[in-house]
Amino acid sequence: MLRAAVSRRGTATLALSGGRTPAAMVDDLAGSGVDWRRVGVWQVDERVAPDGDPARNAGLLAPLADAGARLHLMPVTAGDRGGGPPSTASLPAQLDLVHLGLGDDGHTASWPPGTDVAEQPGLVAWCPEYAGRERLTLTAAAVNAARRRLVLAPARRRRPRWKVGCWATWRCRSSTFAAPARSSWWTAAAAARAGVAG
Repeated sequence: MLRAAVSRRGTATLALSGGRTPAAMVDDLAGSGVDWRRVGVWQVDERVAPDGDPARNAGLLAPLADAGARLHLMPVTAGDRGGGPPSTASLPAQLDLVHLGLGDDGHTASWPPGTDVAEQPGLVAWCPEYAGRERLTLTAAAVNAARRRLVLAPARRRRPRWKVGCWATWRCRSSTFAAPARSSWWTAAAAARAGVAG
C-alpha cells in the first residue's frame, strides 16, 4: 500500500493508532524496505499528557522516525488542550492508509462506546476522559476519507473479551463508515505476513 503510493505519487501518508496491538507491526514496517523519507506519519489518536510521558502513543512511532519517516504528532499537552478546536493544519485531506486497532471493549480510535466523538464535525475532535485520560482523535470524516483502512484485530485468544463490545460498536456505526470495500480486517501476524507496506 505504502510503496505503491510512493511509486505513483512520490510520497505516501499513513495514520497509526496507539495501544498495545500495533507495536510489532510498526517494527515490521520500519524494516519493510519502504523509503520512509517519502512517508508522512500521523496519529489516529493520542492521550493528553506531557511530551515524553510513557502514557503517550508517540513512542510507538520511534522506529519509523529512525527509518526516516516525517512524524506529525498530535498536539496534546495541557497547553494545547486550551479551549478551542484542535488544529488540523498538517493533516492531509485524504490519507493513503489509516490503521485502526480494537480495544478490549470494542472501541476503535478514541471513540468510546456510547459517545458521539466519531461524529463530531471536522477531522479531529477531543475525546472526554476515558480510561483515565482525555484524548485527541481523528473523526469518522477523516477515517472515511482515507484511500484504505486497515483494522488490526486482537489475536484469537483475546477475542472473547471484546467480541460483544466490538459488534455493538461497529454495528451502531454502520452508517458512519463509508465505502466498506476500502477496509481490510487483519490480525497482527497476518498483516505482517501480507506485507502491508506493499
